[in-house]
Formats: sequence, structure tokens, C-alpha cells
Amino acid sequence: MKIFQKYSVAWAIAIVVAISSVAFGVLTAGSGVLPVKSGKWVYDGADILNDATETAVQEYNTGLDKDYNAYVAVATVDTLKDVDVNAYAAKLFSKWGLYGNDFLLLLDKEGKESYLYHGSNYQDFDYSAYLDGFVNPNVTAGNYDAAVTQLLPGIQSYLAQIHGTEGMDAPAETPSGDAASSGASDTSAPAASSGGASSAPAASSATNPDGQKQDHQAPETKKVNPWIYVAVIAVLVVILVVVLAALDRSRYRSWYRRYGAMQTPEVDFHPILLWHRSGSAWAHKCAKGIRPVAGSAHRSSNGGRR
Repeated sequence: MKIFQKYSVAWAIAIVVAISSVAFGVLTAGSGVLPVKSGKWVYDGADILNDATETAVQEYNTGLDKDYNAYVAVATVDTLKDVDVNAYAAKLFSKWGLYGNDFLLLLDKEGKESYLYHGSNYQDFDYSAYLDGFVNPNVTAGNYDAAVTQLLPGIQSYLAQIHGTEGMDAPAETPSGDAASSGASDTSAPAASSGGASSAPAASSATNPDGQKQDHQAPETKKVNPWIYVAVIAVLVVILVVVLAALDRSRYRSWYRRYGAMQTPEVDFHPILLWHRSGSAWAHKCAKGIRPVAGSAHRSSNGGRR
């Protein structure tokens, strides 16, 4: 189409693309780590879990925190393609404020894969068995709710075996140790063999040297007022328009010195901003005080010179 060959249209498209790119960058800044509400520990970014499942996660975590000072966090995403899952899970685990006693289940909707990341207090935890036993069959079938709700009692049973049915106050059958002595969890197990699994050292131990429970909550995610984004975008647009207007002014004044005396200029002026056309009020204002070059030729209506 001829309209897309016009200089002004090309600039308009470029401006729209530039503004859109800036707006997208501002709106997505800081979105690399999924948000989570303290005490809820579930973020359904892929929208594959129902309300009952999210409630079950919250209720289970209330009991697990009370009995074992542990949480099972759940995050779903549309895709983890081309993502280093171990690094991503480690970052999410840390940013969410999870510790050595905790677990993080990642569900990939597009790839239909699952990843189970656990704290450093579970060196002997067989994550592949728990994924294959509770999660992967349901994920393959597309039943993500069952994948989550069946894993929760499985983790609860595992914690009961370690700490005893009476919870953290009872002597642990298998001491978990603290972060300093336990070191990193086994990260050499291939993730692909278990449908995607990962483990790494936690940020810190969930118990202090005296064996007492310590505060274990992640901070509330602060929501940024959307009007801040609007204000930032508006300021960027104003700055862009001011810069382009200054460029148009400089270009027009240079053009007018050379061709302003011509009845029919040999070269048309193509403004960047559409409202800066030659003959407009803006153009007359820019031309004030400028004299065209003396001796400029005047072209007659039939194309000859006079």
C-alpha cells in the first residue's frame, strides 16, 4: 500500500513501536520472579488450578508450618522453555522466603512437566519418586489439581516419617541438620529423567542452633499503583514529542532557508510529526526571522524558470 511508503507514516509507525517497547519494558520490569502472598504459597500464573486446590495448599501449609515448620509452595507457569529451571527455581525459592525445611513445586503447562525443588535439610529426599508417584501421571493427563492435591499428603507423610507424628517437638528419626552442616542437596540427578526435578541448598536453615522454630514468613508482595506506570509512560511520550519537535524545527528552518523563496519548492518538506506540515501555523512560526537564500529560483506553473 502506498500509504506505508510515505515518510511521515513510516516515522509515525516507528514512534508507536518505540513507545510500545518502552511501555512494555516498564510494565514488565521486575516480573522475572512470580509474586506470592504470605501464608498462601501458591501462584497460578498459568491459570490451571481451581479455587479448591489453592485453598487446599493454604490449609495444608497451615498444618505443616505448625507441626514441622515447613511449607509446600506451588507455582504454575505457561512455559519454562529455554529457561534454566534449576536457576529459576533457586531464585524463586529465595525470593519467596523459603528455607531448608520447605518445598517448591513448579508446573509447566506448555511442556506438561513438573519440577520439585526442596530445601537443604532433606539430603536423602527422593524427589523423583514423589514426582512419579503423585505428580507426573496427573500432569501428563492434564489434571493439575490432582497433581498438587496428591503431592501435599505425600509430603506430609514424608515429614511425619522424619520428625514423627507429633511434629517438630518430637525427636527426629532422621536428623536434618542445619544449613551449614547439611551442605547442598543432590543436584546431579538428571531433571529430565523424572519429568523435570531439581534440588539445591536452601538460603538458610529453618531451625536455629537451639532447635527452636524461627520466623518463617515471606514478606507481602507490594503492588505497584498502575497509575505510576501511566505517569511514566506519559512522561516518556512528552519527552519523545519534545525531542522530535525540536528536530522538526531545526530541519524546517534549514529547509526554509534554501527553498522558502520558491513558489513551488523543488524539494518538499517531510515532517516527523504530522502536524508540522509546510504551510501550517507551526511552519509560519518557525519561519519568522528567517530569510531565504538570495537568488533562489522561482518555478512557474508549467515547470520552466522565470
